Amino acid sequence: MPESADQGTWVSSGKSAGFAYGSTCEKCDTTGNSTLFIEFSLHMILQSLEDFLLIFRPVKPSIEDRTLKAKKHFGTREFSRKEYLILHKKISTVTASRDLKVGTDQDLLIMKGERYQQRSVQELSSLLLN
Repeated sequence: MPESADQGTWVSSGKSAGFAYGSTCEKCDTTGNSTLFIEFSLHMILQSLEDFLLIFRPVKPSIEDRTLKAKKHFGTREFSRKEYLILHKKISTVTASRDLKVGTDQDLLIMKGERYQQRSVQELSSLLLN
């Protein structure tokens, strides 16, 4: 922050910003130097951008968010990893595979197919033995 910050020139927003702007302009007129006004302007721009990022920064969806979105989108019908990737355009193939595995592990999704059929049978038989 510029040296003038300790003089109480910088404010966050609202009516005080207008007062700070006016007092900054007055100081610049009195001293005949515009440096304080430039520092004030740059600080206000920076603060506005930081506030904007806090408000509008998109939240990165979690694995659970993506899996639940897929479950809602596809309903009870089966879907492939390719369809999952089409639904979630910004993720990689590896991320899609991880999402589907976590979804299966958390009982959010049921996997069907050759690779997963054997695993399901083993789980079912272990439940019957206990």
